[in-house]
Amino acid sequence: MAVVSPDAVRKILAGEAMASYLLAYGTADEQDQAMASLIDVAQTEAENYLMMCFEPTVIKCYPDDDLTQGVDYDREERPYDFHAEQWNHWGFMQVRWAPIISVERVRLTFGEEWDIAELPSEWIRVYEEQGAFCIVPTPGSGWAVLLQTGGVVSFFLTHLQTFGNVPGVFAVDYTAGVTDISSDRLYSPLLRAVTLNAAAEVLLDIAESKHAGVGSVSLSGDGLSESRQLTKFQDRVQTLRTRGQEILDRWRDSHSAMLMVSA
Repeated sequence: MAVVSPDAVRKILAGEAMASYLLAYGTADEQDQAMASLIDVAQTEAENYLMMCFEPTVIKCYPDDDLTQGVDYDREERPYDFHAEQWNHWGFMQVRWAPIISVERVRLTFGEEWDIAELPSEWIRVYEEQGAFCIVPTPGSGWAVLLQTGGVVSFFLTHLQTFGNVPGVFAVDYTAGVTDISSDRLYSPLLRAVTLNAAAEVLLDIAESKHAGVGSVSLSGDGLSESRQLTKFQDRVQTLRTRGQEILDRWRDSHSAMLMVSA
């Protein structure tokens, strides 16, 4: 579901752009449908650039056979590698998508077919905004895991760092995203960036459209007027994209710095 509405994009557009859009797509409902796909493009690009989920997203590693993607979870991803340097800092691990809403399960694995053990939930310390967590073995019920696995987990936790880097050891199930991004002022710059980039996509769609009369809104109907109109659209597309990208760059830089401090 898109985090900004077609009406928000309409406010960015003006004059000739909206006239062309109305000419191309007709009714308000038809406009909304066309805009929705372009908003999705802008949102996906922003999420991928920042490695963020703007909406709650359930992510599984080696999902159970009775789970269905699109119903029980949204994405599947590969397990995380073990790095000795990370373990020396209390197993500080950065997940691929931020922010974290919750970490449901962390397992020690050797491939999809061999689950060594599931780590106790009380061992997991989550840094939600930074998209990271630490593994901190603590006394309590969690130590039963060490006994139940015949010391295998103890071996991993104690000696794995001597191996250096080991691929695919940690299978992490977590939920990433923002519960309600539209009501949280912290994320208002991201909504602005998506809106600007979506407006740029709309203008580009108008300029490239094969519908009659969409490439330009020409008063004289001559080629010169069409060329000027197309150039105007292209210039505005570039302006909108630049403004949107600047917002995303500032967000990424500020949150990268915050992650370095917390680590």
